[in-house]
Amino acid sequence: MISVSKVGATHVQEVPATEWVFEHKLKRTAVIDVYINFQGRLEKIMPSSVQQISPDETRIVFSDPQTGVARAV
Repeated sequence: MISVSKVGATHVQEVPATEWVFEHKLKRTAVIDVYINFQGRLEKIMPSSVQQISPDETRIVFSDPQTGVARAV
């Protein structure tokens, strides 16, 4: 699920995955904050890598499958 506003976008990853593709549709390089589900709460982390695919998409890579939230501004 993705929600987009004029100032940012949110990606919710409900299925554990080692790679999330975040289609934020901001039409620019975005600053991405990543939060994973850890012991019943969201914890901000630095993933293995964050790669700008296009002005509208970012790839987020983890060493182990994760669920959580990514926010772009």
